[in-house]
Parts: sequence; structure tokens; C-alpha cells
Amino acid sequence: MKYLISFTGSFLIVCLILSAMYSTPAKSYNEDSTGRFSDTAITYRLGEQNGMVAAFKGDSSEAFFVSERRISDLPMHDAQMLKKGIVVASEEELKALTEEYCS
Repeated sequence: MKYLISFTGSFLIVCLILSAMYSTPAKSYNEDSTGRFSDTAITYRLGEQNGMVAAFKGDSSEAFFVSERRISDLPMHDAQMLKKGIVVASEEELKALTEEYCS
């Protein structure tokens, strides 16, 4: 009986540890430009608008930056990726990706 109780206790502790390790992380709170915090992660997308390389914030269909680089001037694979949209997690990643495609 003692063995069964200690085995069950040990099993429950292992289950708690494993569930803590593999559970979904808590929401992250991002500070926006106004200094307020929001509970949604903002993503950026490098894509195409009117045939030009453009940057979008979130799911917006309106670009906040349009480069002078034409999609048609890029290699076919790059042009196809931009037409689908390349999603990145930060503005820094977006800047680096924009420089890569527009330089």
C-alpha cells in the first residue's frame, strides 16, 4: 500500500512538471508607440503593392512603406514569395528583409 501511494504521488509530480514544461506560454504584452501595452503580438509583412515592394503592419491591406523597387525586377522566386507575403515578428526583421530585397 505504501508503495502504491508513493508511486502515485511521484507519478503526479512528474505529470505536473511535464505539463508545466509543455504548456503554452503566457501572453506577452507589447508596448505600442503610445506607451500603452497591448496583449496581441504585432507582426509585419513584406509584400507587394501596385507592383512595388511594400511593408505592411499586421493584417492591414494598406502599406505603411512602399519602396521604389519593382517586383518584376527581382528573381522569379523572390517575386513569388513577396506576392504571397513574408511575415516577420519585429520591425527590425522587417527593416533587414527590406534592405535585402531593395538593395
